Amino acid sequence: MFTDVMYTDGVSNLDIQRRIEDALAENRTLAICYKDSEGHSSERRVDPQLLGYTFDTWYLIAYCHMRQAIRWFRLDRITSAHLTSQISLDRPVAQIGTPPETACPVWQ
Repeated sequence: MFTDVMYTDGVSNLDIQRRIEDALAENRTLAICYKDSEGHSSERRVDPQLLGYTFDTWYLIAYCHMRQAIRWFRLDRITSAHLTSQISLDRPVAQIGTPPETACPVWQ
């Protein structure tokens, strides 16, 4: 897969990285524990859509079942990730929105 190319900094747990990659490859919902910028943790079910990189930070862009909307989750704030048996749904690109100007392609 593309683990060797990505995640060179910011994410310390290879198991979490692999589970995110597996969820993307297998179209499966992830159960994650996410710590926000204030240190508060929440458990969420998300449908991974893609990975993004901007401002020297990797993000999982995913549909959040709790918020019922697309959210950008910093990978270095995902403290656990587990594949579920639920099939994730692909969302229209229009729901994801336009990438920020600082975003760059993963493969250049």
